[in-house]
Amino acid sequence: IARSGKQFRVGREGRTEYGELNAGRVFQDYGTHQFLKGSTGQADGLVPAMTFRLCFTDDPKQAVPLKKPPPGYSRSHYVEYLEDRKHGRIGSVFEAFSGPRRLPNNKFDMNINPRPFGFGLFCNPLKEEYVFANHSRKVEIQTVLQNWHIGLLYFCQFDSEVPLKDRMQALKYNFSREEFRDNRNFPWQLYVRE
Repeated sequence: IARSGKQFRVGREGRTEYGELNAGRVFQDYGTHQFLKGSTGQADGLVPAMTFRLCFTDDPKQAVPLKKPPPGYSRSHYVEYLEDRKHGRIGSVFEAFSGPRRLPNNKFDMNINPRPFGFGLFCNPLKEEYVFANHSRKVEIQTVLQNWHIGLLYFCQFDSEVPLKDRMQALKYNFSREEFRDNRNFPWQLYVRE
């Protein structure tokens, strides 16, 4: 759209523009639905989130288990999920993923759950840059986001501070060897949230 020359807008409209209470810059506790510090309702130029819709399997014959963290892995990107669990905002660190939504052939549709505070790692300046980037830069940004997703699964499955029960839950799910064979079993399409 940016290169078409047509008028468009990036970001969230303000609360007053259409009279929507939850519009604009809003942070909300998912459990209590209370607005959190920093909520203003003001318009901004931020893209809410970009993630990938992931296809996992719980069938060991189809599974492609992680053997090591992805390039650029940093545990610091994910530790806030431990705080989410500690404070009861999620019942398991694996709830960093939404779903699992069952698909045929022992597969599951999942993506990153935007409700925990740990989701903040996906709210970084790369998503705004992505909107205006040229093709080669978009590929670079998608690679970073892809590695963050894989890193989150790695964190859930192998980090020693993640409770054992949560790690065991996460270890049940892996990428499916039948899906996205031409992209290391990872989806090509970036999922831009509304």
